[in-house]
Amino acid sequence: EHTAAMRLLTYCKAGCRRTIHAQCMKHWADHRVSVGEDISCPLCRATWPSESMVELRRGAGLANRRRSVFWGHSCRRCRMVPVRGVLHSCLLCDPAFELCEECFLHPSDPPHTKHPFVRRAAPSAPWCPALRTVRETQLQLNRMREQGERRRREALAEALAGRGLGPEG
Repeated sequence: EHTAAMRLLTYCKAGCRRTIHAQCMKHWADHRVSVGEDISCPLCRATWPSESMVELRRGAGLANRRRSVFWGHSCRRCRMVPVRGVLHSCLLCDPAFELCEECFLHPSDPPHTKHPFVRRAAPSAPWCPALRTVRETQLQLNRMREQGERRRREALAEALAGRGLGPEG
């Protein structure tokens, strides 16, 4: 029983060496990545290696053994009906492109990699950004920022042209 409980924990290998619930650390790491920062220990702030996300996902998965059931949803890759565990949904596709956690994180053939996803851990839980890897997330955030900046510039140019202030063309 003690060994099973220990698998639900991780520890800061980079600094203070104190134990942390794996699921709590994964939430912290997801947040840090979503705001474009390195993964760090929430206790001593020592930076963790980017590959630690794989270990955190595994530990958080063990902590969350009781899997949620998403009735009325199916995985587009493995055809699981209903989806059990975490539900991932593409933000761009209509009709919804949904995946189970295992298919979303598939190591050798991750589907639908160019689109942003959100994830829901339970039917009553809020949607939050779904991250595959730190590098991919950074690239995705940069693309989204560039697209937003491009749209802002286009809107500004259009507004200036409407007032006769834009470049003559």
